[in-house]
Amino acid sequence: MWTEKKQQIVALALETVSNSAKVEHFINELSAIYDMSIETRPRERSTGAEKKQILDVTDAEYHFEKAANAFMRLWRNDDVRSPAIRDAGDVVLLDSSGTVVSIQFQGEHEPLFTIGESVFSTPADADTEYALGESLKQIARTDSETGFSIFPFYASDGQRSLWALSSIRRHDSNAVARLMRIDFEWSQAAGAAMADAFGLSDSEQAVLKTLVRGQSLSDLAHSRQRSIQTVRTQAKSLLAKTGVGSQLDLIRLFAAITLTTPEITAATPSQPDNPTPAGSLSLTLPGNRQIQVDIHGHPTGHPVIFLHNMFSGTVMSPPVIEALKRHRIKLICPWRPGFAMSTPYANKPHSLEQAFVSDLEFVLDALGVEKTIAVGHMSAAVYAAATAALLPNRVHSAVAIAGFPPFLNRDHIHRLPAWPRLYAYTARYFPKALSLLVRGTFGLLIDNRSEVLFNNLYASAPVDKNALSSTSVRTLFLNDFRRAFQQGTGSYEYDATLAASDWSMWLNKLAPRTITFVHGMLDPVTPFDLVSEIASMRAGLEILSIDNAGQLVLHQAPDEAVSLIARLVRQ
Repeated sequence: MWTEKKQQIVALALETVSNSAKVEHFINELSAIYDMSIETRPRERSTGAEKKQILDVTDAEYHFEKAANAFMRLWRNDDVRSPAIRDAGDVVLLDSSGTVVSIQFQGEHEPLFTIGESVFSTPADADTEYALGESLKQIARTDSETGFSIFPFYASDGQRSLWALSSIRRHDSNAVARLMRIDFEWSQAAGAAMADAFGLSDSEQAVLKTLVRGQSLSDLAHSRQRSIQTVRTQAKSLLAKTGVGSQLDLIRLFAAITLTTPEITAATPSQPDNPTPAGSLSLTLPGNRQIQVDIHGHPTGHPVIFLHNMFSGTVMSPPVIEALKRHRIKLICPWRPGFAMSTPYANKPHSLEQAFVSDLEFVLDALGVEKTIAVGHMSAAVYAAATAALLPNRVHSAVAIAGFPPFLNRDHIHRLPAWPRLYAYTARYFPKALSLLVRGTFGLLIDNRSEVLFNNLYASAPVDKNALSSTSVRTLFLNDFRRAFQQGTGSYEYDATLAASDWSMWLNKLAPRTITFVHGMLDPVTPFDLVSEIASMRAGLEILSIDNAGQLVLHQAPDEAVSLIARLVRQ
């Protein structure tokens, strides 16, 4: 049963990575497979059934591998290929039975295959033979070209070479599949991604690097002056943590991650043009940590706490600045730990909300703010609610602008558009894969591909695309994207998991007060009808709708949003 589910996921993912337009179908079918696994797998009794609905690493290996690949194809809309994987120029064509139809070799190395003979006569391990046979059957059944799988073969001297199998359709031949030899090198970025995702020790990373380079565990034991038994134990731990059943599966997983993880060798392109703009200050928190605080609006206006979204930062467009000055509002915008120049957490706190509110209370004391309100932008809605709940004597109201509501069940996540749905679905039900997905966004910033970034964010929302039509405004937003990511992606991952959660507990603690959602009727990320439905199911969540506005409602209707803030702060 579980093998069948894995094969279903693989088949769907292979179909998806070759055609990003099929991502909707992929997510829907993956969700259905997930449902079936939950229904058929015995679980411990628990009152928190939602907490049990998390795919474990072993059963979801291919979800991890292929969902990341599908996500990257969706974002980049081209053939994602890592510098660590290069076409070596050797090509073998196969028919549906695995017979070699033609060979094209370059270089002086020993040919592994012979025309007219079966590919299975070439030295390979049993796992490769079985997987290759199944892949050829799948290729023979489909009419479209799919993504590729990676297989190792061995020369007579034991040297390993890696080959990528993909489907082809040629009218002048009975060939249905192509084997292409690839030069496969160690990718530092992919190694770091796997270490982060699976919590690998230094010793386990050394084993991974050894296997990827085609070396033996005996070689590693000799170079590190360890016993072979010790290295084998580390290898078993590595396989257990990554959820794969063999060294071959580990190499395949690494190869897939290499294809989806950009090599980040220079930090300069991702740095913001102005990391500490005018009106920005740095405060020293207890423990000698730093917190960056940006100030916008009227210099002597009513102080309002503005909590930034996880990727768009504290940016304020000129119309918003004018509205703030007109309504005499001074926004105090602290960057959470790990964003911009704020010191990241040494270890993830048990409660991100409580840890940040403790920092925020220090900021309020330092700036002499006695009474205020909290405004959470997009994903920071949860922080606004938590701030008002935990500091009731100082923060008397909470507002969410284009906020992410508490997602009460998986159906609410399933109704999100494709891009935010894949992020939220993965963050909530398979968090180990999240770091790889986040690197896709980060890679676009490294590559200076802002057009792809904005187009994919707001492809279904003309009103938001129009708001970013000005080159100066787009530059402003892109610079804040870079500020959000300038210390890496760790804090973004924390916030993504929090934003995809059911954070209703803060509504309960906020009661009898409420949080007001200022929401555009055309919001493409968190649709207005979904937010309205959740509001009808949870007391303490009110909605103020804005016509002809999308997710960038703050910048499209600044006077309406700021006037509400002004009314609340003066109460």
